[in-house]
This record gives sequence, structure tokens and C-alpha cells, in this order.
Amino acid sequence: MASTCKLMVVVNDNGLLTKLASAWIYWRDQGAFQVLRADSQGVIRAFSGSGDAADPGSYGQLFLTEEGRQVDVCMTQTAAPVTQKDAEAFLLPRTVIHGLSEDSATEPSVIAPGGATNTIRRVPLGRLDVPAPLPLTLNIVAPTANQQFLIDPTPAMPTIQAKVKVVNAPAGAETRINFTWEVEVRFNPSTDGCANGPSRNFALVVPSAQQLGDSHTITFPSFIGGNLLIKVSAVLLGQKVTAQVTGTILGANPQIASLRAAIGADDTLARIGFHESGYRQFAAATNGGTNVCPLGSGDRLGGVGIFQLTNPAPTVEQAWSWAANLAAGRAHLHAARATAHAFPHQLAGRPVFVSAVATINAQRAASGHAALTVVIPPWTAAQEEDDAIRGYNGYGSQHDVFGGVLREFRLVMNGNVPALNVNESTRVGTAMWERVPVAARGTSGDPNYVNNVNNANPPTS
Repeated sequence: MASTCKLMVVVNDNGLLTKLASAWIYWRDQGAFQVLRADSQGVIRAFSGSGDAADPGSYGQLFLTEEGRQVDVCMTQTAAPVTQKDAEAFLLPRTVIHGLSEDSATEPSVIAPGGATNTIRRVPLGRLDVPAPLPLTLNIVAPTANQQFLIDPTPAMPTIQAKVKVVNAPAGAETRINFTWEVEVRFNPSTDGCANGPSRNFALVVPSAQQLGDSHTITFPSFIGGNLLIKVSAVLLGQKVTAQVTGTILGANPQIASLRAAIGADDTLARIGFHESGYRQFAAATNGGTNVCPLGSGDRLGGVGIFQLTNPAPTVEQAWSWAANLAAGRAHLHAARATAHAFPHQLAGRPVFVSAVATINAQRAASGHAALTVVIPPWTAAQEEDDAIRGYNGYGSQHDVFGGVLREFRLVMNGNVPALNVNESTRVGTAMWERVPVAARGTSGDPNYVNNVNNANPPTS
């Protein structure tokens, strides 16, 4: 029959034995879990049943067990006991062994019933050895330090399989621990070494995630590349412990065939993309070349990617996803086409133009001619497309004689008034368009942009 005994817990540090005192002991015996307290003298006590279970003073009941008992145990010297959930990951199997004999036991005796009268009986002292506590740390074993990941040519962000190990913990402890994972990606093309890169702080902070166990799958809610930081933390026996690892997310240029398929039948859009970037989203070779740097514009005005989006400034998604960059480039050209289509009608209503028509009719009246209805003809489809190309790149800082920005085409002037083709029988004067000479455009932007785009010969694969 097993012998009932008091308990002494001994810390075994490579053979150096020290009695545990002023510590919490977490004890599981045949599935039943309880918190014990080693008092300042090393006496192991159980919760008295009343008071604050986090207060060492509430542990006054002498704890008894049996020699040979197979239990799971761990300990902390924290101010308050940790939760059962936190402790169970660190329980180690141990056996209560014989400590001191009944006669030599120096621990306080207990009074127990014995026959008709109470007698004093010394209770043997059992011993439970626990290893000296080592510092608990976290180590991210995957991904490895400075590992590179890729936004593939699809495009698709990488999926990262992360794994953490608790150093100095029992084998398999990670399966019972909740870890908090935090991931962020930050990049400034200018300060991070990209030629012509805009000085902008691109950033994505992934919502933190709690995961039971050592493995976590990292996915990204949107596109971004650059400097990757992965952090993991956990509360281990009452102490918050953290670890981190850094890496890099690169971008891959699209396959030209895939890009052209996405562009579709819009020949102007295809020419603009090729002229702007040579079909490169990143500063690398076409058809799958990789780099951490999005392709920056040579004018260093912040343009990025295949369509060199500049104004408005590209979003993070447009800088790192060629598909988002294409969508924005398409929308920008669509807006420029709408502006080009509306321009001739809008010009007719400008006060300076209305005043010029009044001047023409005043001159006619002075010479005995009837007033004219002055008409500005709409642009042809080719003229609209060329003006849209100019608008895509920006009209520059030059202005026409009517107070607006200088478009790809302007009205032919006769002094300070428009030159007209006059039909005296209908009394209609029709204005005429001419292309603005490249030399008249100044040096803002690319004066020859329209010709450069129209002369581009983009590949299909």
C-alpha cells in the first residue's frame, strides 16, 4: 500500500539540489489539475478553500500525496499563478520518490486520529524533483531570416507558411499554446535604393491573428512588396515572449502574352503601356524578371509601373500589382478620351472665344456684311484619340489663346480671332483645327509624346 507523505519539491540543476520555496506549483494527478504553493520554508500547501486564489496567503492547507505517485508538474515564481491553460503546455511527468524517513523528518508533524485518543504521528516526506527552469524563448523556424518571397506574374501575393518553436519547453508544448502573429510590409522606393523611385512610404499592416499551435499560414489582403517583418508572441508561464524575422517580397514582371491578353483590343492602351515602361511593372527584365523595386519614372515625378501612373499618385496596389496598374491606366485613358470628345463643344462656350466671335461680327458689320454663326467642328476620331494620348501624359504648362491648357490641336488663328471658312449663303463661319507643332509645346513633359506613342511597336509575347 502506498505511503501517504508530505511533499518537498527539489530543483535539480545538473545534480545541484535546491529546495523550492516561494513558488507556484501546477499539479495534475490522474487528470485532476490544481495549483499548489511552496511557502517561504518550502512547505507545499494547497488552497484553503476561501480567499483569493491568487494570494499566497490563501494557501494554508498542508498538501499530502503518496510515494510513487505518477503526476505531471511544473512551477513558476511569478507574483500570481498562471492559468491552467497556460500551465498545461509545460507540465512534465514526474514520480514522487522517498524523501526523508519518518524518524528523521524535520518537517512539522500532523495530528491524526489514532484509536480512542488522538496521537501525534510523523508523516514521511516525499520528494519531487523538477529541472532547473531555463528561460523560455520563441524561435521562428520558418520562414528563415532574410528569405525572399515573390509576387508572381499572375499576379498573386505569396502565401507564407510560418512556424515557431518554444525553446526550453517540453516537446510538443506548442500544440497547446496560443500564439499571436503580426505581419507588416513597408517600403520606400527612394530610401530603399530604387532608381527613380518616389519618396513615398508604402505600407501594409496585416490584421493580427491568434493561432493555436506552432504553424500559421500568412496571407495578404492586398498587394505590396518590400521589407517584410513577421512577429510572433505568446504568454509563456505568465511572461510575454516575442520573436521576429525579416525578409523581402519581390515582384515579378508579367508575361507579355498575359498582359496583352488583359489589355485586349485597345491598341492605343497597348502602345502607351509599351512606350511608358517596355511592359515592365518592376525594374527587371520583361517576361518574369524580378526585383523589389517597382519601375519608377525617369522624370522622378512619382510615376510607377507599366503605365507610369503619376497624377493622381498610384496606390500601393497599383505600385505592386500590374493588373491594378493596368486597370488604373485604362481608366486614365478612358477619362482622357471623354475629355477629348467634349473639348470642341466646351471651347465654343469660353468667354474669350465668345468675345472673339463678337469681334468678327463687329468687323463684318462695319464693312456691311451680315453677322455669322461661328461653328467649331468636332474632332475626328483620330484627332480625339491623339488628344486623349496627349491628355494621358498631361497637357503641360502651355496655354492656348482662349485661356485653357494647350491641347493636341488648336484653332487656326487670323490675328486675334479664329480663321474661318465662310459660307455667305448660309452665313456660317466654320473654324479650322491644326496640330500644335512640337516646337510650340515648350519643354514640360514630353513634347513629342503623341508621336512617340503612335510610333511604338509593342510585342505580343
